[in-house]
Amino acid sequence: RSTRRLTKGLPGGEVSRWPVGVAAATISLSTLSGNWDLFGFATLLAVSGMCVVYPIAFPLAPREVLNLDLFGLAWVAWTLSFAGMTLHLPSGKGWIFLGLSCGWIGNGGAYFIGSKWGRHKCIPKVSPGKSWEGIAAELVFTLVAAGLVQGCYYYGGAQALDQPAFTPGSIFLLAVLLTFNGVMGDLCESMLKRIGEKKDSGDFFPGHGGILDRFDGFFFAAITVAVCASVVQLNS
Repeated sequence: RSTRRLTKGLPGGEVSRWPVGVAAATISLSTLSGNWDLFGFATLLAVSGMCVVYPIAFPLAPREVLNLDLFGLAWVAWTLSFAGMTLHLPSGKGWIFLGLSCGWIGNGGAYFIGSKWGRHKCIPKVSPGKSWEGIAAELVFTLVAAGLVQGCYYYGGAQALDQPAFTPGSIFLLAVLLTFNGVMGDLCESMLKRIGEKKDSGDFFPGHGGILDRFDGFFFAAITVAVCASVVQLNS
């Protein structure tokens, strides 16, 4: 819905988006089994189906409609499906909580520091407000968040945050990866905003934009969390 809002003013932006909804549902439902082979097959089926259905169902729509919907499918539905797969892994809920906490706290720190002291812009043509100072702050806040989540589990008795023990080096590496994921997610949404000439993806949270604005940093992080959880499972 958020990507539809961002692309509403484009040629073909009013085209019905039911194929991408079906494709997203196909991928999402495949995660219920926790089977990676089924997940991969569902992804291939969804993407292939969209490429076949769009030219038939909407022959007059510009190619950009399919391109944007494929991008939306990959960026939102496909990446978030990795979170669903993670829930089937040992300590899955703890991994998801770690990813979300690091994403939200890191993004909040980046916004606070970047808006006040950001002087060196990262990619101004895509995201005018994104600065290197903000990215550095996001790394620091993400690192603090990861340490706090570990502390809450091992020293605070928060059993719901079940997760493996990380060495300081592992926490730093994870913080770097999650920071990179957050920056890329934010830049992807900024790119869509520039294309659709919109300030926010929605108004669900007054003053803070739509739901997409709150989760854009977690989309890529969901893949990182799933990969890390799988590697830990294999080595345990």
